[in-house]
Amino acid sequence: MKILFIAYYFEPYQGVGAKRVSYWAKYIYEKSNKSIKPTVITAVEPSNEVLEKHSDIIHVEDTKKSFYKSLFPNDNGITWINDLKKYFNSNVFDYDAVLITGGPFLHFGISDFLKKKYNCKIILDYRDPFAVNPLFKNQNFLKLIVKKSLEKRFNRTADSIITVNKYCSNLLIQDGTKEIEIINNGFNEKYLNEINLTSNKLSTTIDIVYAGKLSHGRDITLFLDFITNNNNIVFHYIGSDYQMLNIHENIIVYGEKSYKETLKIIANCDIGMVLTGGHAFESTTKIFDYIGLKKTVLVITEGEKYYGSINDILQSYPAQIWCKNTKDDFLLINQIYKPLDIDKNILFQYSREAGLDKLIKLIKKIK
Repeated sequence: MKILFIAYYFEPYQGVGAKRVSYWAKYIYEKSNKSIKPTVITAVEPSNEVLEKHSDIIHVEDTKKSFYKSLFPNDNGITWINDLKKYFNSNVFDYDAVLITGGPFLHFGISDFLKKKYNCKIILDYRDPFAVNPLFKNQNFLKLIVKKSLEKRFNRTADSIITVNKYCSNLLIQDGTKEIEIINNGFNEKYLNEINLTSNKLSTTIDIVYAGKLSHGRDITLFLDFITNNNNIVFHYIGSDYQMLNIHENIIVYGEKSYKETLKIIANCDIGMVLTGGHAFESTTKIFDYIGLKKTVLVITEGEKYYGSINDILQSYPAQIWCKNTKDDFLLINQIYKPLDIDKNILFQYSREAGLDKLIKLIKKIK
């Protein structure tokens, strides 16, 4: 069986949007006992290293040309879909199924084109909500109506729909006839096996690490005040928003790092921090890296503790601390934290490999 992955983002793109599909495409052939052969179409120009890993990868450039770009300036799929159509109109199509992942999302519209022209199976992968996303509080009403209409059309064409958790599933717009498969994200066990992640930490401080953006309700002002007044805690930040952090002896800023470099930094810390606005659907890929490295997970929420998708993920994980975004709650970190020796047998459910197993079963079911 031949499957085509259509992914705007793919390796060597460093952002989280490329991690899930890059893993699937790289390992599905061997994991399926060579029964599913992948090809990838991406807007990201592949490096020589990526070409060595993936035997079939096709670069279709996003020319950024579309009359509708002004309506959806933050969704590159609106321009890329035209480039995809040009590619398919001038090349041989030889695939049994097509998996389209987003965001961006508007290139999901290519599914209708492919279905009518080639009658292939279509799988849509929503890594986040598209039309209805509670994080977009001031979304234009007319734009919301248009997005709902588009999403419903996308999903009507699809043979199967994938998303990352049940809360995101409940936000998707469809007619109720499609069963939505939940395939969560996970840690990349291949990377963890390739590099030495044994901590060489010598200090007696509690080291907390956060890898990611500080936007979308992720205000850590109170947390940083707490850090600067606690000599036994050091905060490590990995990401592009370093300008938001003041220089302090208890705050170490690395800037943006590669995935492997990020894992090495996490390995030498005690606690991995997750920030949430308190919405049930919110999840984050970094939580799986923390789990894969057997770190205590610290969840700082603007909403209720032990709530939503993040709570579901952590149900079977013994090392977790939940705090509301208040100075009083941050005192729990010192009170609750203690190193734990976590049984590696419970970790498989949090891996990318476990998610790929689910994907293979889904593909074989719809073929």
